[in-house]
Amino acid sequence: MLISDQETGLYVVYFEGAVQGGNALLALDNDTLAFDTVRVEQQETLMLTLFNNGTAALDVSNLSATDPAFTVDISTFSIPSGGSQMVQVTFSPTVVGPYSGYLNIASNAAGADTVSVYLEGYGGPAVGIEPGQLPQGFAVSQNYPNPFNPTTVIGYQLSAVSDVELSVYDLQGKKVRTLVAERQAAGSYQVTFNAAGLSSGTYFYHFRAGGFHKVQKMMLLK
Repeated sequence: MLISDQETGLYVVYFEGAVQGGNALLALDNDTLAFDTVRVEQQETLMLTLFNNGTAALDVSNLSATDPAFTVDISTFSIPSGGSQMVQVTFSPTVVGPYSGYLNIASNAAGADTVSVYLEGYGGPAVGIEPGQLPQGFAVSQNYPNPFNPTTVIGYQLSAVSDVELSVYDLQGKKVRTLVAERQAAGSYQVTFNAAGLSSGTYFYHFRAGGFHKVQKMMLLK
């Protein structure tokens, strides 16, 4: 289990018991890596630093993510007592929408064979669309992040030129914001909803394009 060390600001593996012959003790500079919105077919890299606060060498036998959109530059290594190792974690989305998973760190650290770091990111529409790569249908994705405060991103795609309307409603069915109301070409899009000035609570966004329509729920928490 990871706990926050108030003095160092690191996240350390909680360990009870006597140290016999030396132990490797794992600490991390983050327990979560949150990526910005990254366009499809592009990538972003964040750094994660592992520390060995024990008296024996820390051997990492496997470091891998549960979602293939997240990758690392190194998966096995050893950290001497008092040393550290920086790991590059890269987010490469392949489709528009939210991503999440865990980076699992398997090691000989005392108190935990495997430690997990939470990963999250959002895949945004690619820049430009080549002929033959148009969306095959109409769709709207779940907003990300959700819950949110005060902004969130909604992605959608059009397979043909369409009159598009994307509006936000409160629980009473009152329209509180119109995000899109125009004719758009086929392609993938994203729009940012800024809820500044609105109260916390549940809201709905209604997407219409051509003969397609869908309603999604989202939560504003202030």
